This record gives sequence, C-alpha cells and structure tokens, in this order.
Amino acid sequence: MKSVFSFLSKMRTLNAVAFSIICAVVIVLFYNNGFWGVFFKNVDMSTLKSEAFLADTFFVLVLWISLLFYLIAIKYIFKPLAITLFLIAAIVSYFTGAYGVIIDKSMIRNSMETNFSEASELISPSLLIHLFFYGLAPSVIIAFTQPRYEAVGREALKRGAAVLIALLMITVSFFLFNKEFTFLFRQHPELRSLMNPTSPVYTFAKYMKKDSGNAQIQPVGLDARQTHAGSVRVKRTLLVIVVGETARAENFALNGYGRDTNPQLGKADIIDFSNTYSCGTDTAYSVPCMFSHLSRKDYTPSKAAQYETLLDVLTHAGVDVLWLDNNSGCKGVCNGVKNESVAHVKHPKLCNTEECYDDILLYKLKDRIGKASSDLVVILHQKGSHGPAYYKRIPDEYRKFTPECRSVNLQDCTTSEIVNSYDNTILYTDHFLYSVIGFLKGNATRFDTAMIYMSDHGESLGENGLYLHGFPYALAPDTQIHIPFISWISKEYADDFGIDKNCLMKDRERRYSHENLFHSVLGLLEVNSETYNPELDVFSVCKKDITR
Repeated sequence: MKSVFSFLSKMRTLNAVAFSIICAVVIVLFYNNGFWGVFFKNVDMSTLKSEAFLADTFFVLVLWISLLFYLIAIKYIFKPLAITLFLIAAIVSYFTGAYGVIIDKSMIRNSMETNFSEASELISPSLLIHLFFYGLAPSVIIAFTQPRYEAVGREALKRGAAVLIALLMITVSFFLFNKEFTFLFRQHPELRSLMNPTSPVYTFAKYMKKDSGNAQIQPVGLDARQTHAGSVRVKRTLLVIVVGETARAENFALNGYGRDTNPQLGKADIIDFSNTYSCGTDTAYSVPCMFSHLSRKDYTPSKAAQYETLLDVLTHAGVDVLWLDNNSGCKGVCNGVKNESVAHVKHPKLCNTEECYDDILLYKLKDRIGKASSDLVVILHQKGSHGPAYYKRIPDEYRKFTPECRSVNLQDCTTSEIVNSYDNTILYTDHFLYSVIGFLKGNATRFDTAMIYMSDHGESLGENGLYLHGFPYALAPDTQIHIPFISWISKEYADDFGIDKNCLMKDRERRYSHENLFHSVLGLLEVNSETYNPELDVFSVCKKDITR
C-alpha cells in the first residue's frame, strides 16, 4: 500500500503533457489487444528489422493516443474525461478480446439501438472482473492524481508544441517504415478500427453527428396500385414475411449442412434460395436495408431514414400491413404502419420470466387478421438465433444437439458446445417456419397465402477467433453475410397469380440479396409502381401470362 501512495505522490508532480503520455503508454500496452493480435499474426518477428518495426509501431500508437489526451488535458475537465476514456477502452478491449468484434460505425449503431434485455445478456462475471481491473482501478488512480498546469498562455504554448512535435514524430516514424505500414494497413484495414480508444471515440462522434431525424420523410411509390386488385376474386391475399435474426445459411440442412436442422421444412413444398447475401452484418443496418428501395450501393441507414419503406408502398397500394415484433424493434421500418411488440406478452408456455419464444408471434394472430377486408401483409420479426445466449432462445424440447454452451462467455465453451447451442436455435426456427406455413394453410378458405423468410445477417461461431456478428462488411467472413432465404407459396396462390413453382426451383441457386426483397414482395402481390424493378424480383421470370 505504501508503494501505491508513493506512486500516486509522484504522479501528482507530473505536468499534464507527461501525464497524457503515461496514460497513452498504459492504454497501448494493456488495452489494444485486438490491434496487437492482428499485428503479431501478420508480421514475421524473426528479423531485426521486424523488431524495429514493432518498436516503431508502438511509438506511433503512443504518440497518436497522446494527441487525444493532449486535447482534453484542460484543468477541471481532464480527470473526468480521462476516466471516461479508460472506461471506454476497458469495454472495447473486453469485447474485442472475448468475441473478436470491431467497434465500427455499424457496431455503434447496433449498440445504441438495442434494448436492455439484449444488452444485459452481454454482462457476465468475466466482464465485471475485466472492468474492475481495467476500468475502475485506473479511474481511482486518476481521481487521486492532480497534474500540474502552467499559466494559461504558457500552458497553451507547451500543449501546442507537444502536439506539433507528436505529429512530426508520427510523420517521421511512418516515413522510416512506410513500406511496412502501407502493406500491413492495406492488407488489414481493420487495424484502423482496432486502435483503442481513438477509433471508437471518433466513430461514436460521427454517429452522433447523424441527421437529427427532423427532415421530412420523402414518399416512395405514391403511384402504387395492385393490378390484381381489380379482378374478381373470392379470397383476399395473405402474405407473411418472416424477418429472421442471426441465421446463417451454412447451418441449414436445406443448404447441405451435415446435421438435420430442418426436419420439418425438408418435408414442406418450399423454395430455398440458397445463394443469398445480406446487406449488412448487424440488425440496425440490415433490417432497414431489407425494406428500402435503395440499392446496396446507394444505401446508408441515414439515407434510408429519409424515405418511406416497402411497407408504406404497400399501404399506398391499398394493402393492410401489420408488424409483430419479438425482437428489439423494427429500426424505424414500421413507423408508418400498425405495429406491436409481443416480446413480453405473458404466456405460461410461450414465454419465460425473461422473454418470449418466437411461437408467441403466432399467438392470437388469427384474431388480428380476422377483420381484414383487403389484401394483408404481416411481418413477423423473430428473436431467432440472437447470441450470445443462444440457449435462451428455445423451449427445452428443441435441445437436440448436446452438450450446449450455457454461458454468454462463448470463449469459455468449446466450439462444439457453441455450435450445438446455435444449431438448436436453427432447429427451432425450422419448427417456427413450419408452424407459419401450417397457420397459412389453416386460413386457406379465406385467403390465398404465401410466406417469405429472410434473415437479417449471419453469425460467427468461433471461426478464426470471431464470435457473434457486426464485423465490417468488407472484411466480414461468409458466415456473417450468407443468409437463408426461403419462400412458400400455396397452390391456390400460385394458380391465381400465375407463378410457376417448378421454374423457381430451377432458379433457386442464382445469387440474391436483401436488395431483392423490396421488389419481390411488390411483384408477388402484383403491385405496380415506378419504384418497382422486375429485374430484382425473384418471382418475375417464373410468372405465367394468365387471363383472369
């Protein structure tokens, strides 16, 4: 204890610049595990030059992070801001080390738009222990120190000189190893996002500068009309769109997976579009993209938020739309239509004390659609395979693959336990989708029925040290972006709308994406609009020219 007080006493004699450098050295050494993991994996340390490159990289990182501390080293606010930076660095270093995630703009957005229930699953004893040693302990030390400051003018000159010297030294250091830095960062651009805490702080600042949401929403598809609506029909149309959560195509038996994770769908008359890819790697990015008219090339969440969605276009065409949610919300997609969260409905069998299973989405659905007088589209947003607590997503009777990982600390489980737990969620999704089909068949006397299922993104289960999802799209592994896309169309629907299901089966391995959903739904419901693109409608090539 005496040595601790001696250390703190010495720290009190340091000026703000020196204190900033010490903070930067500590963070580079102990909080940048993700950065150093990529560095040592890809730099051969067997030569003297590579060791010099390591030293130079360490030097550059210290200088770079020192700049951040220089900017906040202002009397009265320095300590609270420095404590905040250490807490941010502690949180980021934990999730980077435990799950291999990168805190980029998409991950910031996903974190800000999640709910407490999902966020609480990530709180574990190992996280709390990590935050104690890497967050609380440094915070206490900083709180008990008092860096020295010069007079205002002199302090400003000293700080300005420190910034200029740091920038000059960074420039010289990059010049000395320009070839090595260029090659390493070009081959591994994720290193920029792994600089902790400068990258997450910068990314969060960019996120907070996004559009405030006060801009007027631009209408889409005001000219939308159902060509089929004018024909004489005895029955209305009921289309159910199931928005999957964290389901990856690789683990579907329908796509050749070695386990029978689709025992029920395998018996159903479905079309499995096996070569489909997501727009993003997280829910907050992908779900708005799925229902946007924008191409993936033009899409950004802020841009999409300025326009109406597919659901609004359907409303313009006279179709009734209902969104039912068992997840963390529709991310703004359903704001213009009837929507309801069923995530916390009390039901003795379909819910537990924390959440409801996806079967709750079908609970009383018949009553909800009972008064439909026009064509109806129902969107069911699943909890699906949301991790890391995969084991919480399913009733006990679907725990076929054992032993399961029963922890949110996936790194504490074996790969086979994680895969078992995840595969059980796919097995339950198989049951849920088959139940949706059964529900539609049960309403065939009133409606022509069809279903579309598409997941928002995939998942990493420990491959190459990565867990969960949210990796930058350009660097994301196939497991995070290759998603299941399934349709089921009743015989009556196919006959009435002239859809050749045999033709669809022949075309099922063509490459598709989230970009196709908007136009495929319009095409399936025969909604004409200037915003409709038949080339992106997966059903258009298999429609017969029929006379009604």
